[in-house]
Amino acid sequence: TAWQLIHQDTILTNRRNTPTPLNGFDTSIFVRGGTTQSFYLYTPNKIMYLKPTNLASGELAYNDGNVQLFAGVGVTEVKFPSTSSNIVSPRVFRGSISYDAGSCGNGICDKSETSSTCPSDCTFTEQALQMSPDGGSGAIGAMFSVKALNNLEIYSFDFYSARNGNDQVQVYTRPGPYASFEFDESAWTPIHDDPNVELERRSQVTPLGEFDSSVPISAGSVQSFFVYAPRKVMYNGGTSEGQLFSSDGNLEFYEGIGLTAKFDGDGSDIYSPRVFRGTIRYRA
Repeated sequence: TAWQLIHQDTILTNRRNTPTPLNGFDTSIFVRGGTTQSFYLYTPNKIMYLKPTNLASGELAYNDGNVQLFAGVGVTEVKFPSTSSNIVSPRVFRGSISYDAGSCGNGICDKSETSSTCPSDCTFTEQALQMSPDGGSGAIGAMFSVKALNNLEIYSFDFYSARNGNDQVQVYTRPGPYASFEFDESAWTPIHDDPNVELERRSQVTPLGEFDSSVPISAGSVQSFFVYAPRKVMYNGGTSEGQLFSSDGNLEFYEGIGLTAKFDGDGSDIYSPRVFRGTIRYRA
């Protein structure tokens, strides 16, 4: 469950000295600047790679100014081995990576661009979608999904805390639904971490301000979020997990879950359904 399948096909492979094109993936992958993304390519016909003598696994192998490729590993016999005897290291992938780095100034807000990195293409109007303002329950975390109806960029949340005072608040995100990834921290990207948020009482909203990293979402895509606060995130009970709760024409918000622990793997820590209390602030 730590891996997401993005392409599957039956293809005619070429000989070892002629590259085999995969054409476009079923699902393209957006990688934010400064972040790391891992890939696993599998075929029973074997994948060719290099055996570097001067690199260790995880060390930089290539860099074109936009993408860095690091030495990885080879996997033998089985797709997802349970023992290290099926892993050979280090190995460097033989092939090419096709990508679109965006083109700031072309009048189109590409998925790799934001209002901060390319204001000429991404001049958005700031808007907000209000979730449930009422509800007396809470836990240290709330997890939910949204769907963009138009291209937009989520840049902040307002939420209700169970207790006032100063404490940490963290926000994580991942593309697609959160189901099956509730406990897998490696499947989430931290986008905001403030150790000293001035929290209001449960009847007053607490603004988080601009996230450390805003989240662009293309029209038709689903994005999930996890808000963590030791002083508890307030929510209400909801009707059915995954059910549409509110929409404003740009963004749909779905009922999610509450969590009493952070990525601990215990299913008893999940409360469902739960509706996050607060506001999603975005530019569209």
